[in-house]
This record gives sequence, C-alpha cells and structure tokens, in this order.
Amino acid sequence: MSTPGVSRALAHATRTRMGASFVKCYTQSHFAALSCSGLEARVRDGGVKGVGGFGRELAGGSGRVRAYSLGSGRGQSKKYTFGDVQKLASSPRSKTHIIDVRTPAEVQQTGRIPTALNISITTHPDAYSISEEEFEDRFGFERPAKGDECVFYCKAGVRSRAAAEIARGNGWENVGEFEGSWMEWSEKGGEVEK
Repeated sequence: MSTPGVSRALAHATRTRMGASFVKCYTQSHFAALSCSGLEARVRDGGVKGVGGFGRELAGGSGRVRAYSLGSGRGQSKKYTFGDVQKLASSPRSKTHIIDVRTPAEVQQTGRIPTALNISITTHPDAYSISEEEFEDRFGFERPAKGDECVFYCKAGVRSRAAAEIARGNGWENVGEFEGSWMEWSEKGGEVEK
C-alpha cells in the first residue's frame, strides 16, 4: 500500500481509533487497508459497491452511507509459511488455490508464485460476491469453489488479509494467508512464474 491517500487514511485511523467508531473511506484501497486494521469502514454513495456482500444501509436519501465491517466474528485464517506455500506450488492439488491479490501490473512486473491465480482485490474487490458466470467472463477462469482451500498472498500481507476476510464474508470457509507474501517469497528465492 504505497499510495499517499492510503497512508494518510491509516494515520488518521490510528490517531482516531479510540475516539471514533468508524472512518470514512473513498477508494477501494482505503476500504481494504482500514478494514484490515479492524475498524469499521464506511463508504459514501456506494463507492465500493457490494464489497464482501455484507453491507448494510445506514441512512436513506441521496447521501447514502454504507458500513462494511471485516472485523471480528468471522474466524481466523490459517497461516501458511514459506515452506507450506512452496509445497503447494510444487505439488498442486485440484481443490487448493494459491491466490495472488496484487494488481495485474505488479504481477507482470515481478512474476508470481507458480500456479497462483491473480484475483486483484484492488481492481476487483467484488470478485467473491459476483455470479460465477460474471467471474469467469471477467477473469477467464472458474472461481474457486466455496469448499476449496484458498491461500491468499500480496506484496506484504495487508491486502491478502483483506481478501481473505472478503472471501470468508461471502461464504468461503477454508481460507488461509501466506503472511510473508511476495516479499518473503522473493527474499527466500522462491520459484517465479512469469
């Protein structure tokens, strides 16, 4: 998360966490970053339509505000180590998916963990709430089934946590995170697929 707006929003959220019950956010990146911190994030005028599919309308009229909370109550993601992900990448299983949530530009620049699917949380935060047909049209492959194991990673572990929460909020129960994400993968010399 290197955009200045996200950094400012996180700094604001950190300063006001004790005194505010929510933080307004205006972009998908803000929503994901703030939600990962456990705060309730509110999006004005449906700016992030249907994120996670668990929004609730707070006020009517032309200035609608929706609240989305990715906080507690949804269970914890299984934590995967470098070795765990290395085994999954070298011996793929049909019901296990490694999911890269970085932007397509990031993936193109660095490559990805072998067998990983790119489902960007930044450009497609609704990927787990749209229909299966729309998902396949958008991404060119079938969405992992709700019963499948999904292991999320990004660059440093922040967006992957948000993606895991969004997936879990939409009914995926077997969700995990590679907390070291791409930074650990590349530092430890993990195989790269271009």
